[in-house]
Amino acid sequence: MNRCLLIHEILCAICDNLEDSELVSAALTTKAFLEPALNSLWRELDSFRPIVSCLPPMDDIWVVKEGPSSFTGGQPTQILYPRRIIVPKDLERYISFYARRVRFYDLRGLYDDDMYLSIEALQALQFATDGKHGALAPFIQSFSWPSPLSFKTVLGEDSARLLSSYMPLFLGDSMTSLVLDATPQIPAHARSLELAFDRYPRLKGLTILRGPHVQMDTHFIEGSLVSRAWEFLQTLQLPFVSVAIMQHLANLPSLASLSLHDFRRMDNFDFPYCTPQEMEDRLKEKPFGKVFTSLKSLSVTGTTVERVIGVLQCIPPRDNIIEKVRCYCRFGSDPSFPLEQQLINVAAMHCNPLTLSHLILSDLYHRRSMEVGGLLEMDLDEELDISSLFKFINIQQLALRLHNPISVTPNEISQITISFPGITKLELCGDHPSFHPPQINHSHFLILLRGCPSLKDLALVFDLSRVREEKAPVVPIANALKILNVGDSPIYSPTKVVSFLKAHTPHLMSLQSACDSESIPKIFSRRWQVAEEMWQVFLESQ
Repeated sequence: MNRCLLIHEILCAICDNLEDSELVSAALTTKAFLEPALNSLWRELDSFRPIVSCLPPMDDIWVVKEGPSSFTGGQPTQILYPRRIIVPKDLERYISFYARRVRFYDLRGLYDDDMYLSIEALQALQFATDGKHGALAPFIQSFSWPSPLSFKTVLGEDSARLLSSYMPLFLGDSMTSLVLDATPQIPAHARSLELAFDRYPRLKGLTILRGPHVQMDTHFIEGSLVSRAWEFLQTLQLPFVSVAIMQHLANLPSLASLSLHDFRRMDNFDFPYCTPQEMEDRLKEKPFGKVFTSLKSLSVTGTTVERVIGVLQCIPPRDNIIEKVRCYCRFGSDPSFPLEQQLINVAAMHCNPLTLSHLILSDLYHRRSMEVGGLLEMDLDEELDISSLFKFINIQQLALRLHNPISVTPNEISQITISFPGITKLELCGDHPSFHPPQINHSHFLILLRGCPSLKDLALVFDLSRVREEKAPVVPIANALKILNVGDSPIYSPTKVVSFLKAHTPHLMSLQSACDSESIPKIFSRRWQVAEEMWQVFLESQ
């Protein structure tokens, strides 16, 4: 055997890239592969089945009953009940040889499996292990805690409500990450979580999710968060946020990543959103202290523009080390021009020009009304100003997908090349029409490519109506552009546009437009469809 295969690290790397069936074969091939292959095979579990397979034969230890399907259109499930008392010897093979290999255990997705342990079975396992924490996964690092609601269909409501009492069987002392669902008020579930929070004060990662059509116990979540120090917590994801929670999170010493996802109930809280003038007065009266000192990544998804602004205003202006800000608005009415301008300005005010590398502000859930009456009067002065963002000299990705148009000027193209020389992704339009005539054309597009040679993904509206059919340029532009979205850019000749792109964007793999929108002129839509089809044919011929 090659000497390299005697190196443990190389064996582990090989096994980490094999499928389960391949791992089984590798484990049986040679003794050198046995341990690394078994470690990879057992590292991540998402079912009770692996544990059951290590116990005595089914007809010796279990009574198998057929249960209802756990999801619509699925097969009937198997529910295991203990046939006799389970003794430590029954678990000896699993605990002595396999349990120590488990690092990640996910029971949240068990509804897709066809084997369930009944509450009586879990209780029997608890007795057999003397109720020891982590007896079934002593060196676990991350555990995804199932919601009692996900077991309700199969086990029945009364049994499902007791499920969480037996989850400590999987919670070893090495656990540093916990994923759980926000569920309604279920005393046994809530108390089990509280005990877990108390037992693992050194958690580094906590994710609380919200299932569809679930009425969250927000008071329990808030109380659990604000009553604990969480000194070692580095990543946190929540389905809602309140003033009390935000105030507590601001003082966590290690919090580096905060995600607020789908917090639709946020309107029930008095969140600190304010107008620009109120913000100015607030900064004068109450200067920010040392808060969010370790925060590097902030993600907000599923709320209104106003609430996103409220979250951003909790960050101390410039006195932070935030690198990534991603905000995706999904609710509320069509935002006004002043409100979206405030969103840009607040982001510019509260981010550090020296550390910010990613900024995404998106509000495309609702589409502006395109009824004829709504287009009779248009104010071309209502164009979003992005000049406040030019100070972020280390930006790598900037995406502004907003309702109100961003009409980039020739001067701004020059400023972008100066301010963002290392940018790789730039989106200054969405997939909806703006009806504002662009102030830049294909020549400014080439200036942008020359000034930003690392740019791979670009969304920009520019005038392509006067582009000429070209062959390869005498001096090729050294650019890396692979994705181009032109929005509702004017186009007269698909043939000339494709010829222009062939000459100047040799690495382009995807050409996109707003041609699928029913609101842009039909002739533009058809022309862009033809251009995209021609480009696809060109790519296939390469």
